Amino acid sequence: MNKIGGSHNGVKVSPDEWRTIWMWLESGAPYAGTYAALRSGAEQARQGQALAAFNSPVLNVTCRQCHGPGKKATAIPYGLSNEERAKYQRQLNLAPYERIVRDEDSRFSAHVLLNVSRPDYSPMLLGPLAESAGGWGTCEHRFRSKDDPDYQALLKAIQNGKRQMDQVARFGTPAFKPNSQYVREMKRFGVLKPEFNLDRGPIDIFETDQRYWKLFWYRPRGGGKWAYLE
Repeated sequence: MNKIGGSHNGVKVSPDEWRTIWMWLESGAPYAGTYAALRSGAEQARQGQALAAFNSPVLNVTCRQCHGPGKKATAIPYGLSNEERAKYQRQLNLAPYERIVRDEDSRFSAHVLLNVSRPDYSPMLLGPLAESAGGWGTCEHRFRSKDDPDYQALLKAIQNGKRQMDQVARFGTPAFKPNSQYVREMKRFGVLKPEFNLDRGPIDIFETDQRYWKLFWYRPRGGGKWAYLE
């Protein structure tokens, strides 16, 4: 917010633009445009189970010979000890519940290395797979073919992760439904009726979010600044 207040290269936005950006940040800046896409604790735990591939012995035997803390190549994701987590929280000024993003995470985060929609397209498999076998061949410790036992073990771990993720329809798929926490809060604010039952009735999550925001903000007819409802 400081960068759009005039302190960054003289850039200054209008009050209306400032408030729009502020509202976007206050909403948690969900990329999907609806709170329904945000995950609950149970969903985060399920995704954590899907990332179990990073605990595969294959990574320690092959990949982490180069890609590990203190090694010559950027470290692939590894579990943080309580001491490391506390250190990052101090350095990055993070709250206990905030996700820790390390400098190398832009290239070697789980979201980059794994493809839980099509496991065999995961960069974590393609990087060490020889070009002659359809991979990239970019790693020193390589899988010579897709029949390599280590390749198969790692592929199976990612496939298991896919099965975990597919237990519940993900956001953006036709069968997706918001979690119970979303429904609870929308009932709490009077956006959904108390008797609404997610198992029996359809829900338009985008319309529901619009109704939620209209409880607090409105733009007067004919334009003008944002204002609280009286």
